[in-house]
Amino acid sequence: MQLTHTEVKIIRNLKGLTREEFANLLGVSVSYIYLIESGKKPLTAELEAKVIEKCIKEEATLIAIKFLRKQLEA
Repeated sequence: MQLTHTEVKIIRNLKGLTREEFANLLGVSVSYIYLIESGKKPLTAELEAKVIEKCIKEEATLIAIKFLRKQLEA
């Protein structure tokens, strides 16, 4: 399941993490998180897997995040 840049930002915010905390959790730089969240860099499959592994405990949560993104973009 491919996450969009908006969904990555939603996930970070739902977890209550700053960009710095999120970057540390995922082992990447803060600037890389900014670039992903702003849609300037693609989310790699490897990093997407880390986001899901570390932040999404239930499939229902991921479904809800996708629904929320659609609502925000409407």
